[in-house]
Order: sequence, then C-alpha cells, then structure tokens
Amino acid sequence: MKSRRRDDIVQFCRENTLLVMTMFSVFLGVVLGFGLRPLNLSQETLQLINFPGEIFMQVLKMMILPLIFSSLISALAQMDAKESGQMGASTVLYYLATAILATLVKFFVEMYDTRMALISGRQMGPDMPTLAKQFKTSKSVIWATLNTPNRSKATGRPLKTSSGDDRIIVRMSKKNPRLTNTDINSELKDQYGVQDSVQGHCQKTSAQRWILRKWPSEQANDSGEEPFSSTEVGKGSSALEWNKVLWSDESKYLMIGTEGIIHVRRPVDKRYDPKYQVPTVKHCGGNVMVWGCFHANGVGPLIRITEIMNRYMYKDILEKEMLPYGRFQMGRGWLFQQDNDPKHTSHFVKDWFAQRRVNVLT
Repeated sequence: MKSRRRDDIVQFCRENTLLVMTMFSVFLGVVLGFGLRPLNLSQETLQLINFPGEIFMQVLKMMILPLIFSSLISALAQMDAKESGQMGASTVLYYLATAILATLVKFFVEMYDTRMALISGRQMGPDMPTLAKQFKTSKSVIWATLNTPNRSKATGRPLKTSSGDDRIIVRMSKKNPRLTNTDINSELKDQYGVQDSVQGHCQKTSAQRWILRKWPSEQANDSGEEPFSSTEVGKGSSALEWNKVLWSDESKYLMIGTEGIIHVRRPVDKRYDPKYQVPTVKHCGGNVMVWGCFHANGVGPLIRITEIMNRYMYKDILEKEMLPYGRFQMGRGWLFQQDNDPKHTSHFVKDWFAQRRVNVLT
C-alpha cells in the first residue's frame, strides 16, 4: 500500500515537474530570505543574489515578444477580413480603456504616496528647500501639498438633528436670512421642542452664514494707549479704588445701518439678490456724535456734538459738564479717564487739567 502511494507521488512529480519545481523554488526562496535577513547583507551581495533571476526575467521577456508577434500573425491570417476588423476595433477600445484606467490609478496612487512621503519627510526635520531638492520640484508645490486639508474624514462632532429638523432649519433660514444660530436654536426649542445645536448643520447645508456687507469703519486712535499707573489705579487694585474713576469717551451712532459686519444666510448663487443685500441711503443716512461719561454708581451727562470736535470744544465740555459733575458726584481723590486722542493729549488740554487740579488716569 505504501509502495503504491509512493509510486503515485513519483508519477505525479514526473508529470508535473515544472509545477513542483516552481513550488519548491518559492518555498526555498522564502526560507532563505527570512534566514538571511538578520545577517544585514550589503547591497552588492544582494545584487549578486538577484543577478540570476534578473537574467531569467530578461530572457523571458525576449521570448514573449516574438511569441506574441508570431501568434498574432498566424491568428489574423486564418481569420476573415470582416471578423478581424471587428476584433481589431474591440481590441483597440479595450486597450484604450484599460490604459486610461491604469493611468488614473497610477496617478492617484503616486499622488497619495508623494503626499505621505512629504509629510514623513517634514516630520523628520528638513526644511522646504531641502524637500524641494529631494523631490525635484518647487517650494510652492511642497507647500501646497503639505497644506492641502485631508477631507477623507469629517471633522467636528456628529450632527444630532434629524432630517425633519434639517428641513425646518432651511425653511426658517429662507424666511428670514438674518437669523443667527442663537435665534434658530431658540425658535426650534420654543415651537418644535428641538434642543440640539444647529451650528454644525447650518455650516453643512444651504443655511450657511455669509458676510452681507462690510462697511469701512473708522479706526479707533488707541494704538498708543498708555498703561495704568501702578501708583494710582491698575492691576491688582481693589473695587473701592476703581470706584474713584470717572470714565469718558466719544462715540458715533449711525441713524440707519451699521458700520460692522452683518451676516446673512443665502444660497451660494444669490449673492446679488436684493433680498440678501443691505439697504442703502444716500449720504449714509446721517449720524449722531455724542460725548458721555459714567462711574461705578451711575451715568453722567450725555452731550451731543454737532460740529467737528477739536481741543477747544473738548475743553468747553470738560469745563461745563465734566468738572461740575465729577466734583459733585465723585467726592475727593477721584480720577478722570480718557483715551489718547490727539485733542485729549494736546498741551492746551493738559494745561487746563493742571490749572483745575484734575487727576487724569494714565
């Protein structure tokens, strides 16, 4: 019985010698590869080991090309002209389709591999010029590749609103484009009993917020504001010391509109729709300029300024409004606060403070 089984095995090996030798070579190569791996062989040794296999692959390629060419000639010679034309067209179409698909796959794979290689190289420490030399490209391409966001994964917390809530939010935004996230949350809670945040939904759907219009605003002249004096009132002072300060400032109020940023929820292609634009008035609709002051216990006088305010007008306001109010309401040891506007810090106004013995917070 055993001899018969042995004979069957020997006969199978003789009939399938190529298959047996191929399997044995694969197994031997895997064993030798893992066995020689710990030895850390040099590059020259690895090239010598690879040399016979490289010769075999080149010989195989040299044999395959003539074989394919001769097979095509014999097959076409035996076929009818009409059938060969149809097959030739099908072959060309099939070749073009597979070539285009292979090109696209190679492009995206190489782009992904290049991005991963750039990220790994950047994490190792080289700067942009060094990476540009290694990858033979420009610094702008390196910068754009490293700063391209990865959109494969969604960012932020998951949405909690249902599809019905989403339709309600979009309908509310279309009805009133100037609703804020807080207004939408309040209305959903009061009318529909929905208590989830809608900010993420509004950013993802057609209810996004866009800047309606940005008007040029006057820059406040407070870039050189001096710090509080440590000998008077400043950081670490008590509430009683802050109660001695009389705060003041001038402000301009528009009669119509605002100088700030207004947001509106609109479709992407409706930027110039009158429904989503700011109404304008000729000559800006006018404004009101006022001067006022306040302290810890109350609000002081509010003076309307009808002309261009200069140092002389400012001195008159201090003389007629601020000084009597400060002496009557603040008592002794009070301080007056003002910003660093040029008319406030002029020598004319400083001399007036010195003459009236008004302590200015600096």
